Amino acid sequence: MGGAKVWFIFALLALAGMVYAGIPTMLNQSVTPASGTAYATVKPTFVCGYYYGDICEMLNWAHAVLHINENMSAGSYTLSLANVTQPPPPINTYPAHLGVYDNTGTLLKEFWKHPSDVADQWTAPDGEKLQIYVYTTNVFYWAEIKFANDTDYSYGILHITENMSISIYSLKLLDIGPEPPQPSNDTPAFINIYDNTGTLLKEDWAYPGQPYTWTAPDGDKLKVDVYMSLPLQWAEINFTANDEWAYGIVHINENITAGVYTLKLVNVTQRPIPSNDTPAHLMIYDDTGTPLKEIWGYPYHTYEWTTPTAEHLRIYVYQTVPPSWAEINFTNDTGYSYGILHINDTMTLGIFTMKLLNVTKEPKPTNDTPAFIKIYDTSGTLLKEDWAYPGQPYTWTAPDGDKLKVDVYMSLPLQWAEINFTAVSQETCYKPMTDAKVRVTIDSRDYTATYNPSTGIYYYSGTVLNAGLHKWSCSASKTGYQSQIAPFQNYLVNKKLKK
Repeated sequence: MGGAKVWFIFALLALAGMVYAGIPTMLNQSVTPASGTAYATVKPTFVCGYYYGDICEMLNWAHAVLHINENMSAGSYTLSLANVTQPPPPINTYPAHLGVYDNTGTLLKEFWKHPSDVADQWTAPDGEKLQIYVYTTNVFYWAEIKFANDTDYSYGILHITENMSISIYSLKLLDIGPEPPQPSNDTPAFINIYDNTGTLLKEDWAYPGQPYTWTAPDGDKLKVDVYMSLPLQWAEINFTANDEWAYGIVHINENITAGVYTLKLVNVTQRPIPSNDTPAHLMIYDDTGTPLKEIWGYPYHTYEWTTPTAEHLRIYVYQTVPPSWAEINFTNDTGYSYGILHINDTMTLGIFTMKLLNVTKEPKPTNDTPAFIKIYDTSGTLLKEDWAYPGQPYTWTAPDGDKLKVDVYMSLPLQWAEINFTAVSQETCYKPMTDAKVRVTIDSRDYTATYNPSTGIYYYSGTVLNAGLHKWSCSASKTGYQSQIAPFQNYLVNKKLKK
């Protein structure tokens, strides 16, 4: 970066007569009093500035509290906070979830491969024998893999969603984690039942092998039979409304309909237990949607807050069920709102709206949880990603030689980090040239200019000029540096005024 900038600047300084040899230089010139402002005779001061190009260190920095996926810039670099969490260690127990594709992008084979001493071998549809060897995995991040056939191989560290190729085949790392869960007869399905207007009538847990029955507001008899469930993925369900029924394998967020009723599978997971110590993470908004206050409300505690309009609000949390819902009373001096809020649900009181953001433990700032950072250049190219720990300055030299430093002062796990980002780059600067031969040419006669160390500039003021138009120019040289001759300029001395 620095070198390119240097030569671009020097290219712009191609004045008449420049000699392209030695260290680059720059010459400028001026005169006082200015042309056309003196009358009769005058002894002007001619000024020549002669400078040489040098490499200076330029300091750029930025300081901010970054939330996850936010950015800050220092100089020509951008730092993105990707996460605030402990880095996962490499382990040899979690398998890599892999997909083999042909050159048309068609998925040919999908499988889970554990790190081991035995290579998996698979025969492609065209008869080619492929081998996949997983050396080690880093949970949720990367796997070290060798992908080979009889004549070729590819080896490397694949991050999740990255590929490696041999011949016409591509191997993609889809994920790293435990193998898919097995179907279960004890994991319940969390279901929602709607009428034909889309109104939510009922939400509840339905267990495999335990028929769930419910009478709708209009007296219809509904029945849900969960035959089997696959945790976090699907449930095999029969949904009956009076004499109509629907059956299918329903994935999370999918629906089936019986009569005028729709059943939605919201989740397949263990039913959460109510908690007396897990707070509700709440946000209060005004009627314009502006967030006013963020609150952690603990069960059986009253939280009181006075709004910017001097209205007195009280929030009382009766019970929380992590990470699903909270039972809340929201009051002011004249009214109240009460309900069970699921995550992202809202309740309104006057001009204020309260939203349940989460039901989880309140995070605390820490000095030992690192920030996972990514550094980009001005083109958006990812240059570096790594872990930066609080209190442990992180330094890295960019490909162009710039020195980068990341100071993490404090971090809040999974939310934010307070970061100072510094970039020290080498840029072109110009310094005054001493002991040079600098001349001022006035009307074809040369005069020697004298260097003033207090200003770093050469001066000449020994010639009296009469009324009329004069031509003048600066020229400068020093052994080992580029010589410079500036273009001639006009200098006008006005005629003497008549009394």
